Amino acid sequence: MSHSLGNWEVTYVKDNKPFQIIANESHEECYYIATIVSDNSTRDEDRSNAHLISAAPDLLEACMYLLSNAEAAGWSEFSLESARAAIKKATSKSLRSLEIPSQNQGE
Repeated sequence: MSHSLGNWEVTYVKDNKPFQIIANESHEECYYIATIVSDNSTRDEDRSNAHLISAAPDLLEACMYLLSNAEAAGWSEFSLESARAAIKKATSKSLRSLEIPSQNQGE
C-alpha cells in the first residue's frame, strides 16, 4: 500500500482551531496527513471526522484481513461486496492489483 506509514493520530488543539491528523513514524518524526476545516459542521463533527480519518489505515488492514479469511471460509459473494467496495474506495485500485494478506500472516 502506498499511504503514509506510522500510527495515525489526531492532534488536539485549543481555541476552536482545526483538528490535524498526523502519522508518527517515531518520536522524532511526524508527518501531517490532513487538517479538518469546515464552516458547516460542529466541533464534535470535526472531531469525529478526524478520528475516522486517523483510523483509516487500521480499518483498511482489518477489512483486507477479514476479506481474505472470509473468502477462504466460503462466505457468499453478496456478503463480501461491501468489503471489496470499501477496499477499492480506500485504495482506488481493484482487488486484483492489491496484495491481500494471507489468513496465516501475523500468526
